[in-house]
Amino acid sequence: MSRRDIDDEDESNGGPSALPSAGEMLVVVARRARLLAGLTLLAAGIAAAYAYSLVPVYEATATVLIDSRAKNVVEMEQVVDRMKTDTPAIESEVEIARSSAIAGRVIDELGLGEDPELSGGGGLLSLFQQALPRMAKTGQDGDPPAKRAAAILPGASDSTVLSAFMARLSASRVRNTYLIEVGFESRDARQAARIANAMARAYIAEQVESRIKTAELASNWLERRIGELKERVFDAERVVAEFKAKNHIVDTEGYSLDDKELARAMEQLILARAETASAKAKFAQARTLSEAGDGYENVSDVLNSLTIGHLKDELAKSAGSVAELSTRYGKRHPNMQKAEADLKSARVQLANEIKRIVTNLENEYQVALSREDSLNQSMEGLRATAGDVGQATVQLQELQREATAAREIYESFRKRIEETRQQESFQLAESRIVTPAVVPISPSGPKRTRIIAIGGAAGLVLGLALTVLLELMHPSFFKPEKLERELELRHLASIPAATCGPHDVEAGGLSQIRRILVEPQSGFAESVRGIRVALDERRPERGADVVLVVSAMPGEGKTVVASNLAHHYALSGMKTLLVDCDLRKAMLTRSFMPDAPRGLFECLIARSSVRHDIVREAATGLHFLPASSEGAPAVAAAELLASPVMARILEELRPEFDVIVLDCPPVMPVVDARILADLADQILFVYRLGKTPIPLARRALKNLEANADKIAGIVVNGIDPALIESDGSYGAYGQERRGPRLAA
Repeated sequence: MSRRDIDDEDESNGGPSALPSAGEMLVVVARRARLLAGLTLLAAGIAAAYAYSLVPVYEATATVLIDSRAKNVVEMEQVVDRMKTDTPAIESEVEIARSSAIAGRVIDELGLGEDPELSGGGGLLSLFQQALPRMAKTGQDGDPPAKRAAAILPGASDSTVLSAFMARLSASRVRNTYLIEVGFESRDARQAARIANAMARAYIAEQVESRIKTAELASNWLERRIGELKERVFDAERVVAEFKAKNHIVDTEGYSLDDKELARAMEQLILARAETASAKAKFAQARTLSEAGDGYENVSDVLNSLTIGHLKDELAKSAGSVAELSTRYGKRHPNMQKAEADLKSARVQLANEIKRIVTNLENEYQVALSREDSLNQSMEGLRATAGDVGQATVQLQELQREATAAREIYESFRKRIEETRQQESFQLAESRIVTPAVVPISPSGPKRTRIIAIGGAAGLVLGLALTVLLELMHPSFFKPEKLERELELRHLASIPAATCGPHDVEAGGLSQIRRILVEPQSGFAESVRGIRVALDERRPERGADVVLVVSAMPGEGKTVVASNLAHHYALSGMKTLLVDCDLRKAMLTRSFMPDAPRGLFECLIARSSVRHDIVREAATGLHFLPASSEGAPAVAAAELLASPVMARILEELRPEFDVIVLDCPPVMPVVDARILADLADQILFVYRLGKTPIPLARRALKNLEANADKIAGIVVNGIDPALIESDGSYGAYGQERRGPRLAA
């Protein structure tokens, strides 16, 4: 059968599975039930013995709260940071609470160095019990906590006491809260509560001391830093003073004298320019009105002058008097002349006053213009002076900034050190005990039920692992379709373990090679019948069917299969000849006719016929041709089988028999099977499960490649009989029968 035919058949069956099914695994477990039960009970018994040998221990727990509320008397968070209350910080505090440093402190405080429970005074059993938790709590770096603690706390306690103490100590966070539970296990309930409370107090004290040490370190560093900053401020201010003296720079209120003079001159110049513009505007208005012929009466200063107003009133009165007198008197009347003289005098005074005001406007404009020119000249001088000291001023400002920065840092550090000194003498812990440990009433351990359950589970796991290992070494299941794919052969039958080695002759080998007679209704017999059906499908239409039974290596059951197949053919009424072609070992001859006078070997040497050397069994009708006599000379078997005489012998026997079964040596050690394959019609390949590697079987089939079309299929030997019977055979109803021994 080709690989393609096998693959097609696998696909039609739903596809092969390389892994055993759940039912097969259950069968394997059932077959190994005694092993599993024994290991489980043994491990559970050992665990029970250990559990009941342990001394009861009591565990006391104290609960510590990490308080996140602020308690600083002065603001100094920048010096001693407050504890963070996120998950990593709290987990870190848990590790600190169960650290070896705090444990060593409690051991020294309570005087536990001589405690028999911790120092191992309980005998060998106590030492063994203490060793187990120590091994379980060994750090990732391979060193136990006691070894690391001894390096951290030399003299606090010896490593044995500290290791035993750490093995009994526990600390854990309560869910997602700010609470930490610190527990301790001891044979003495009061001792457990006392140590748990001491651990909680030591943790809080360690926290306070740590903050005090941090504040002290900060104070010392700040003092050194303030001294350095003080010198830096002094040097910076000295450099500023020297630079001012060198460059003749005088400043008032933070500004240089030249800058202040320039600023004042600029302010005065701006005012002067404003006054000049105002005077110029007034004078220009008066001159414009005069040139227009309107006179100066409309000038604003004239209009706003009190004197002009008084003179205008006098003029109006005089004009009124003249008008009144003119109605009564003539021009020559003395009163009339006097009134006209007063009117003329008033007009002259008014004109003179207006002229004086206009002249004052011109004078004011000239004065303002002169003052502006003077201030401009002064500004030019000041600017020249300021340009000379500009570069020095820039350098001075840089020096002043450095001095100012140094002084600000110095003042900040002085304030910080004062806060640190105040807080250093007053430190509060950020944790407090909310639930002190009380004396436990009932023991917390050992968990005997859990220990026994773990022991039993370990035994069960060990049993399952051993079952898997045994199944890998001696598999109970195999997948025919998988074997067909790997060897590219059709699977014909699976038979129980059948061997025919050198030691089988003394240990019942005859019953194996005649097993179909002894157990005709067994699974083995049914498998042989299945082989016969598969061979008949390929049987030639005329002449005898020469069947060659081969295997890759010795001990695969090839001889047993060949013998039982020949017996089955004979029992079914077909004239059958079984030929022992193994001229080297002659296993069939040793079992059937150990005292045979002649055999195939002698006929091949003498080139004679084998008819007179064939023996027939009366009970089954099977014909048998021995390999050789007991005293046959040593001649190369391969040359005899490859001679034309062997082919001629088979040709002579074909007309006389319906089936000729040839048993030959294995394929790999010698070439006899390859020679006989040329003379056979069909080849039956026997493979022993769990013995012959698949690659070796492939090599054996490759040696038969010239006659690959003759290979009918593969017979798998070495299957567990219980599994064959569970597949539906009739082995349970078989009756033991023994056939007669072949007689010459």
